Amino acid sequence: CESTLKSPTFEDVIDEFSREKVYGHIQPK
Repeated sequence: CESTLKSPTFEDVIDEFSREKVYGHIQPK
């Protein structure tokens, strides 16, 4: 599964994007 390691999965992207959005609302930079 080299292709999986090369690029993050769709869920990982959504999870990270959601976390960044939530943290951004809690602690605005």
